[in-house]
Amino acid sequence: MADPLCNSCNTAITARSKSVKCDGFCDNVFHAACQGLSADVIKNIEKVNGLLWKCQSCCTYSNEVKQLLDVKLASLSENIQLLFSTFRTEFMEMAAKTGNLPEPGPSGIKKSYSSVAKGKSAIIIQPKDTTQAVQTTKSDLLQYVDPVSENLHISGVKNIRNGGMLVGCSSDDDSRKLRQIAVEKLADKYEIKEVSSFHPRVRIAGMTCKLSEGDVIKSIRAQNKEAFTEHSQCKVVEIKPIKKRNDIYQAVINLDMDTYNKVLSVCSGKLFVGYDVCDVFDAIDIKRCFNCSGFSHYSKECKSKKFHCPRCSENHLVKNCKATSLKCINCMKSNNERNTEFDVAHAAWDSRCPYYLQRIEEFKSRLIFS
Repeated sequence: MADPLCNSCNTAITARSKSVKCDGFCDNVFHAACQGLSADVIKNIEKVNGLLWKCQSCCTYSNEVKQLLDVKLASLSENIQLLFSTFRTEFMEMAAKTGNLPEPGPSGIKKSYSSVAKGKSAIIIQPKDTTQAVQTTKSDLLQYVDPVSENLHISGVKNIRNGGMLVGCSSDDDSRKLRQIAVEKLADKYEIKEVSSFHPRVRIAGMTCKLSEGDVIKSIRAQNKEAFTEHSQCKVVEIKPIKKRNDIYQAVINLDMDTYNKVLSVCSGKLFVGYDVCDVFDAIDIKRCFNCSGFSHYSKECKSKKFHCPRCSENHLVKNCKATSLKCINCMKSNNERNTEFDVAHAAWDSRCPYYLQRIEEFKSRLIFS
């Protein structure tokens, strides 16, 4: 078998050559001399268990990717407070006409608007003209899809980007009916999509022992009573070691909305699991491809025949990027295909990327109706 080539000088690495393998994303091999590494450094890398070495390109890449991993979702309470603000008056007027006003609670005060926002599924109504105001979308929806005459039970409404609206329904049947009517009457001007709801998800990292799913649930319920009650919904999605740390474990769990908010606010993003104080992060499952730099799929699923550098958007690997300015391929595509006006002067993995934030908002919008 031929000797591997050094990724720096592109010459063979023989058996007598001092070499080092990158433990980063690229997985490339280099001559030690090409990376300025002394024999003592190479010896320490080989000798010390768990000591990792990364090339400069991967170090830069890791630091920029870390920005994505450090991003936490803002408290959902703000979204809940804003929920239904646009449709409050119209809904109450229609409810008054039909005599279906909410019943007063025990205190004599009507239930809060957010208390009925517990839809099982939702419909996204997005104008094809991304410059359209949400008020126009609302007017069209009210004109062509009357929830009273169609006997639709709406549980919530939220404005989203580019003039779109998210309409929550009280049942799957209502959701299917709303989508069918909207497609029949609005499909020429709007994209209508059905969105299934799901529970918020968090990642608990820092467990020094691998526990069973049952033991994880038992521990967090018993040791974190300020966030977890007997009514808290909690389900383990997976338990696995942290990457390159087989002795430290993390668990991804689904929670109900109330418990989720308490974990991130009251508990300050910390949970006790046994004798471990674990960090808790929002587990936003937005797939990202390191081949085309797009979303909704991983590299192994990518159908693109070209690489797109996440730094400059050109057709080369990030390790070969020599660009002095940044350009986001996702914001460029959105501007060209959807007439958005996103700033493109940033890397595709930037946590402030407008297109990335749009995807996060879509995620949060669906989360509202779980």
